[in-house]
Amino acid sequence: MEQQVIDFAPPAEGFSGAFYWNTFRLGRVWNDRVKEGDEVLLMMSKKLIVFGRAVIGDVYVGKLRQLAETHAVFNHNQRDNPDAAGAPDRLIANMTKRYGPQLINDNKLCSVIYMRNLQDG
Repeated sequence: MEQQVIDFAPPAEGFSGAFYWNTFRLGRVWNDRVKEGDEVLLMMSKKLIVFGRAVIGDVYVGKLRQLAETHAVFNHNQRDNPDAAGAPDRLIANMTKRYGPQLINDNKLCSVIYMRNLQDG
């Protein structure tokens, strides 16, 4: 049986509890890899650990700035920040830091994957 693995860079934050959250990914490939109801593993490959499981909800594809304006506030890195209005700019700044300004711009095609944590047991 195949199961998709979604990799996160350490420190992996904002995953505690059974809540609905999202992750932003470059390109549209995740729109083809997962669909609503799929179960995925959450992994930090740099530490070689699987730290959780989640079920896929909605997946959106579009331009980074447009997606960030609507979905950044629900991103796992933004959920504990009380400044919801600043979430889009913080998310784009984080992505620019991670991938570089040569790859990230407001019109970059991205996917937003919503997930809900699964509790073991």
